[in-house]
Amino acid sequence: MRIRNPLTTWPLQHALVACMVVGAIPTLASAQVKVQIGGIRELPLEAKGANRPEAPAEPVERIEDPAQLARVFEGLITDIASNDFAARQRASEKLSANEQFDLAMLEGAMARPGLSLEARTRLFAIARQRFFRSPRAALGFQFGGMQLRDRVVVGLTYPPFDCVKVLEEGDMIVGADGFKLEGPGARSVLQSVIISHEPGEILKLVVRRGQQKLNLDVKLGRFSDLPQVGGAAALMEDRLSRAWRIRTQAKGVGGAEPIRVEGARAAPWGLSEEAANRKIQRAMERESNENSPKIAGGGTPRLVTNPDESRQFEPAVRQQFVVINGQPRMVNMPWVRNGFFADIDPDDGRQPLDPTYERGMLLDARMAYDKRLNGVDPKTLLPTDPLMAEVKARDLLNKQMDAIQAEIDENKAAAKDSGKHSAADANAPTVP
Repeated sequence: MRIRNPLTTWPLQHALVACMVVGAIPTLASAQVKVQIGGIRELPLEAKGANRPEAPAEPVERIEDPAQLARVFEGLITDIASNDFAARQRASEKLSANEQFDLAMLEGAMARPGLSLEARTRLFAIARQRFFRSPRAALGFQFGGMQLRDRVVVGLTYPPFDCVKVLEEGDMIVGADGFKLEGPGARSVLQSVIISHEPGEILKLVVRRGQQKLNLDVKLGRFSDLPQVGGAAALMEDRLSRAWRIRTQAKGVGGAEPIRVEGARAAPWGLSEEAANRKIQRAMERESNENSPKIAGGGTPRLVTNPDESRQFEPAVRQQFVVINGQPRMVNMPWVRNGFFADIDPDDGRQPLDPTYERGMLLDARMAYDKRLNGVDPKTLLPTDPLMAEVKARDLLNKQMDAIQAEIDENKAAAKDSGKHSAADANAPTVP
C-alpha cells in the first residue's frame, strides 16, 4: 500500500469533515470530486472553493395526483425510520421542503404507534416548522370590557369573520375548546387556543350573555385578515409557541416515550433511575425554544450570550421569529429585564380577582354613568347625540354585571350541592 504525503490530502480530509458537520455531503456532480481505489487524485479548482458559486436549491416538484402524493408521503415516512442515516436525512429534507405534506398529514404520522424516537423527533420538528409558517386562525373580534382584567369580553367584531353573526358586543367568553378562561391570563389563553387551529375550523365557545350561558360554535377565519390595527397582524414567537403546545396536547402528538434503561443502577453521585427518567421526560416535553442571545444596543451591536451581562447595556433587543401578514421574518424585539420569551406564564404570577370584587368594580363604573345621565331618557336622544355613547356603555356594564352575578349564583349553588359538584368545577363548560 502506498502512503501519500498527508499535506497533499489535507484539503479533502477537511472538506469531508466539514460536510459531516453540516449533515450533508455534496454530490459528485456539484463538487466534481474524482476518487479511485488505491489513491486520491488532485481535486479540480472548483472543488477547492475558488470562486465556486453556490449550487441552486433543488426545486420542489408539485404532485398533482392525490394518490401519488399519499404514496410518496408513505415512502418518506418509511425512509425517516430507516436504518440508513442518509435515507433518514433525505426524507427529512423532502418532508420539510414540500408544503403539500401539510400539518394534518405530519400529525397523523406522528400519532402512529411503534414510531422510533428519532423518527418522531424529526417529524415533530418538521410539523412545528410547518405550524409556524402556515396560515393561522383568528376569531375576528376586539377585546372589550377594559374594567375587567381577568375576563374575555367581546368588543367590536370584524366582518367577514363568522363571529359577527354569532357573538354580540358585551358577551363574556368563559370557555374555549374545554379551557376555562379565567384569571389574568384568560386573554392570552384564548389567543393561543384560537391560533392553534387552522382557518376554517370550528371553535367551541362557552359564553355568558347577561344571565344566559350559551354553547356556541364559531367558524374561524384567517389571522392575516384581521384589521391592521396596532400590529394585530403580527404573530409573535411566544404566542405561536404556546399555541403549538396546546395543539400538540389536543392532537396527542406532543409526547414521546422516554428512553429507559432497565436494570441499570444509579451512580452514587447521580439521580435515581426514576428521577433520571422524569428529567429526560421533562426535557423531551420542553420545546427547543430557549432564550436566544441578545443584541445589546449602544455602539456596534454584538451578541450577548450571558443574560446577566445584558443588564449592563441599555437598551437591549432580542431577535425573535415573527409572522407578519403571513410572511415569516426575524425582527429585533425590545428585551424586557427579568423576562423572556418562550414558556411564559400567562398569569404572570398574579392571582385571579374574586367575582364579587369584579362586580363591585363594575357597579362603581355604572354609578358614574348614572350620575352623568341623571334624568336623561335614552328614548328622547337622537342616534347622533354624544350621550348615546354613554347610554351604550352603561348598558354593556349592566350586561357584564348580570353575567358575573349569574356566575356567582352558580358557584354558590354548586358549593351547596356537595353530592354532585364543588365550587372548584362550577365553571366547567356545560354539555348541551
